[in-house]
Amino acid sequence: MLSAVFINNVHMKPYLSNNRLLQHRWQIPVLLTFVAIYGYLFYLILTHQYLLDFSSLYSSSKALSAGENPYEVLLTTYFSIIKKLPANLNPPIVLWLVTPLANLNYDTAVLLWCVGSFVLGLICAGLAFNAAFSPQFLKDNRLNLYLIYLSFFAVMMDTAIAQLGSILLFFVMYGYHFYCKKNDLFAGIMWGIIIAFKLFPGLLFLYAVAQRRYKLVAVMLAVFLLLWLLPLLIFGTEIYTLYYAMLKRVLWYGDNWNSSLYGFIFRLMAGETAKNINLSLVNLIYTLLFSLSCLWYWTRMRAEDHNQQAFALTIVMMLLLSPFGWLYYLPLVIFPLALTWVDAIQEKIRPVRAMILWLLCLFLINFPIDYVPIKKMNFWISKLTIYSVYFYGLLLLAYLTSHLKIVHEPEIKIRREHVSFIPGIIAIFSFVLMLLILSFIVRNLTIHPPL
Repeated sequence: MLSAVFINNVHMKPYLSNNRLLQHRWQIPVLLTFVAIYGYLFYLILTHQYLLDFSSLYSSSKALSAGENPYEVLLTTYFSIIKKLPANLNPPIVLWLVTPLANLNYDTAVLLWCVGSFVLGLICAGLAFNAAFSPQFLKDNRLNLYLIYLSFFAVMMDTAIAQLGSILLFFVMYGYHFYCKKNDLFAGIMWGIIIAFKLFPGLLFLYAVAQRRYKLVAVMLAVFLLLWLLPLLIFGTEIYTLYYAMLKRVLWYGDNWNSSLYGFIFRLMAGETAKNINLSLVNLIYTLLFSLSCLWYWTRMRAEDHNQQAFALTIVMMLLLSPFGWLYYLPLVIFPLALTWVDAIQEKIRPVRAMILWLLCLFLINFPIDYVPIKKMNFWISKLTIYSVYFYGLLLLAYLTSHLKIVHEPEIKIRREHVSFIPGIIAIFSFVLMLLILSFIVRNLTIHPPL
């Protein structure tokens, strides 16, 4: 349904009619569907139906402000039922910057966080579209592109658990916006901030070096060091001691929402529980594959990034190589997915193969599956298959991005052989929406007292 809206207005004559009335008939019910879905997600959040990742961030920031240890298992004090919170993995600078929200009551703080993150995600999805598509294509399809963005399972889950995926997308894409305008100061500030927040976007350092933007590298490094030194000056060295001690206790790398290389290795090598694992061997294998992957990444980047291939590949590789390449960070791949779709559409030698690979990539990355901890994965074959779909999706996207050729043409032309793939695109997004709606129905049929 979404893709019929999207492709109907692309230049397809004489194969598809450019009927704007038909397009609007599809857009209205799709838009209303998303209003209902995201409205329900916000309802669940604001009525405390389940614990959010933001709850851990909020409580940790309050503990930091009170001079307590923010890197331990905390309890909620702002719900009617006291609940144990998962450990917070954000570095000290994030906790300190969230302090203004932590000084508000929880309901106000979570509302501001969720609405702000959602809006930032929409803004930067627009930046990704502007970078990937021609002005004429955007004029005809901007609303359709936003509808497709909202249909991504990663975007829905990032919204549902109030994570930092949209904020990550904001800083990475806004930094790239300034990068393209050759404004190294503001690009360096945006990228330096997000590297300090999450570390794994540090691959942007290699990207900037490869593009010979040394002023950008200097600004990024200065901002990163400043943000990591501030907690030392304010709270002393103990805050980082507590932070690193907590990281050593983390054993949920193998959970199915981790799409990274490290998560894949950890998942396959873990026994019945994450504690039954040889971490030294896991780290050895990861270090070897990490080094080979970095070498491959460096050789696949092009010094002149005219078609944006190097930046798109950097986004994919930072998620693959990070130990924490979680599903809710995958809104970032909206840009590489857009570029590789355009590339598949423009493929002239093997267009059918190109589109099949892209559809497979979209399906794997967008596969809707609930969070499953490694202790509930009973069979090795399930770890290798269903619980690793996001890893395979990123792996395929890395391949497609590394082979990007022409990106921009005066028009994006859909040929006869592409029309037969429209049902496949429709089926992928319909599958996501159907399972999501079914999960909402099941939730409503089950008694879930508010927290």
